[in-house]
Amino acid sequence: MSPIDLTDSDKTSYLANLWLVARADKALSDQEKALIDQVQKRIQAKRSHNIAAQKAVETGGFSLNKVGSFADQVQNLEDIVAVALADSDLAQAEADVIASFCGLIGIQQEQLDLITSDVSNRLKAGTPTISCAKCGAQIQSDARFCPACGAAVENAAPASTALDFDIPKTGYAITFFESTAPSFITALELAKQIGSVQTVMKNKKTWYLVSIPSDRFVDVMHIAKALSGIRNRGIYHDGQSVDWDELFGFIWCATQRDQAYKPVEYCFGKDENRINPWGCKQARMEWNEWSNWFSYGRWEKTGIVKKRDVWAFDKERIRHDLATNLHRFRFCPYLN
Repeated sequence: MSPIDLTDSDKTSYLANLWLVARADKALSDQEKALIDQVQKRIQAKRSHNIAAQKAVETGGFSLNKVGSFADQVQNLEDIVAVALADSDLAQAEADVIASFCGLIGIQQEQLDLITSDVSNRLKAGTPTISCAKCGAQIQSDARFCPACGAAVENAAPASTALDFDIPKTGYAITFFESTAPSFITALELAKQIGSVQTVMKNKKTWYLVSIPSDRFVDVMHIAKALSGIRNRGIYHDGQSVDWDELFGFIWCATQRDQAYKPVEYCFGKDENRINPWGCKQARMEWNEWSNWFSYGRWEKTGIVKKRDVWAFDKERIRHDLATNLHRFRFCPYLN
C-alpha cells in the first residue's frame, strides 16, 4: 500500500483514532500496539505524531476525527477495525467506536460488514501458526485453545495490559505509582499484605490500587502513613474520589493519641488542660467559662407555682458548630 498523503495534523488525528479504539475496552494488547506502529510507518508519520496521538487519547479530551479524502477516511476505518480485531476479541466499547466512525464518514452497515470480513481475513493470513503440543495440529499462534483437541495453548499471546482501575463501589481504595522514594517499597509490601492489589500502566508507569473494606480503616491509615513521602497518590471512598488531605486530616492527631500515656484522656484534652465533653480536642469547644458555646441558648421561665429562670442550651447550634469544626477529622476512627 502506498503512503497516504496527509498533513502533520491529519497524521496525528489518524493515529489518535486508532488509539481511541485500542483503549476503548480499557485494555491494551501487544498486538494492538504493534499494529498501530505499523500504520504509523505506512502513512509516513513520525514517532512524535504517534506519541502526540496517544497522549491526546490518554488525557480524555479527544473525539473521533475524519481526516483527508474519503479514501483516506475509509482506509482509517479499515485500520480502526484491524486494531479492534487485533487481539481476537471485539468488545462492545470497540464496536461502539467503529459504529461512531462509520456514522461520521457515512459508511453503511453493509459496507462495514465487507470491510470487517476483509480485515479479519487479512489478520488471519498474517498470523503465524504453531503446532499443538497435544495433537500436533497447526493452529494460530495467538489461539488460547486448540480447535482440534481443545487443549490449552501454553504459549498463547500474553494478556492485555489494563489501562484503568476497577474502582470498588464500597470501602476504600488507595492508588499510587512506582517511585524512587524510600517509602514506596514499604507501602507496596504493606498493600499486598492488607488488601487486594490491582496494577495498570499509565504514561509508561506502573500504578497500583489497593482495596480495603470499610471496617478496616486502621489498615488504610497504615498505608497512608507509608505513602506520606510520595506525591502521586489518590484515595477513593465508596467509589468516589476524595481529597487526600481531607480524608487523612486527622492522622497527625491520631498519631499523637497513639503515643499518649492515656490515649482516651488525650482525646478529651486532659493532657493540655483543655477538657472537652465531646471526646475530641479538635472540636475546639472546651469546658470553661469563657467558651463561646456556653452562650448558645436563652433564659426561660419555668415552674408552675414559683417561676424561676433556667438557661436552655441551643442544642442545634451546638450540633452545627461541632459538625463544622470536626468535618476535617470525620474519618478519624477514634471519633465517636
